[in-house]
Amino acid sequence: MKYWQIILFSLLIGCLAVVTGLLVLHAQSSQAVQYHPANDMLGVAYGLAIAFNIVLALGSLPVLALKSRKTPKLWRALALLFALPLVFTIAVTWSMDFYTLFYCLPYLCSVVFLFGIRMAQQRNKPLQNLKTADPTTALEIRTHEIITENYLRLQVYSGNTPCGTIDFIGEKINFNIVGKYFFKGMEAIRNIKLEYKKEEILVFKFRNSKSLAVSCDMTALKSIRMYIKSFQ
Repeated sequence: MKYWQIILFSLLIGCLAVVTGLLVLHAQSSQAVQYHPANDMLGVAYGLAIAFNIVLALGSLPVLALKSRKTPKLWRALALLFALPLVFTIAVTWSMDFYTLFYCLPYLCSVVFLFGIRMAQQRNKPLQNLKTADPTTALEIRTHEIITENYLRLQVYSGNTPCGTIDFIGEKINFNIVGKYFFKGMEAIRNIKLEYKKEEILVFKFRNSKSLAVSCDMTALKSIRMYIKSFQ
């Protein structure tokens, strides 16, 4: 779930929840009160409910400035998404009346709930953010190191800049690549198909039909094959 979706869904949920609550309260009032001319103020209440939720949504927009290719710290994303709406809620509750908290609370709760869903999605589906690399990619395995018999580390470069590692740990592969081809995640070796092309390109093919291609010389390839063979 993307940040703009969190803001949009929270806005819709907040407006619907508050308007529904006002309708229920209005329906429970007596007939004499219901049709009193003073009830024209109910329109103002509905207007305030929607206006407050729009302001809350506008207060969450700074989170859209975060770059999608980089993984921001959790507190930073949550602060940009939640801080201004919370400050606005406290301000209007303090300056107007405690009932205004009822207008803002559904939006705030929705933001927290949907943000939690986003975090769960990122943990459970690490391969969804994988960018398919160009066969002529600048990603290259420059060095490799056999740390232990159950741990092989490949150093990945983009041009002349180190951009992460691919670690074979036990029966799993941990990808930790940052920059243009950002990808972080761990997957079992049995769920990844490796192909080596004549152009010295090693391709990792995943079950979700995506792939990652890196330049790899024969020396590193032999170490990879020997490591995988030891777990077959």
